[in-house]
Amino acid sequence: MITRLIRLYAILLLVGCDYNPKGVTFFYMEDDDWSDGRELFVNQSDSVSIKEDVNPAKRYNITCHNLFCKNREDMILKSDSAWEESIRLWPCFPVRVHRISGRVDTLYCFGSDYAYVDIGYISAYGRQGNWMVLESKIPGRILGHEHLVNDKDKTRDTLSLLMGEYTYAGQERVFTSRKVDYWIASQKSYDLFGPMTRNELKEQMRQLNIPIPMVLDGLYDRYVDTFGPDDGKPRAYSWPHWRRRKDIIIE
Repeated sequence: MITRLIRLYAILLLVGCDYNPKGVTFFYMEDDDWSDGRELFVNQSDSVSIKEDVNPAKRYNITCHNLFCKNREDMILKSDSAWEESIRLWPCFPVRVHRISGRVDTLYCFGSDYAYVDIGYISAYGRQGNWMVLESKIPGRILGHEHLVNDKDKTRDTLSLLMGEYTYAGQERVFTSRKVDYWIASQKSYDLFGPMTRNELKEQMRQLNIPIPMVLDGLYDRYVDTFGPDDGKPRAYSWPHWRRRKDIIIE
């Protein structure tokens, strides 16, 4: 009985910490049955909602492709029909993505409360003042078309593949990989900096007056339910067997 109460209390703490906190712009949230398991979100605010139509030549959705796109000319526009349908259903609000090159792209989100920001699986996290520093991993860049649950997904762009579309053995490879990107997210404005290498991150932290050294919590491996049949969940899928990763020191 006592063990069950302790477990329930731990779950309530996790939900209270990670589920849609108010008073901040960006936050991360965990879910084991959708998408990448531990993901970045941005809160919607009426004060920044788009009231007028956006130039069709600048309608960039906040997709993984657009977030990681090095050249603006290679970014993908949201089609007129998709834009009109989205803006009819949900508030639209912008995020300013600051590239290491100095370029700033405005990407658009849709959501009544908050929206998903597809930087991949969040593997480490830290906070200093009004800033979040995040380490993330894109499953498709690590695994490609290996370890897929469904063979039909082998024709898809690897950037569009989510953690749950890979087997648990594949997810384990994502957890152990050091193929990572770094991001800085404001908790008071709609500014997101990245993607960055660790050296680029340190330089950006200095420019934003974020103290260094900084410790990023290594968190624990957040497995995701696979989108199809698999060979059974690993022991580390569930609490209290979660496997914790070492903290990341930015120095």
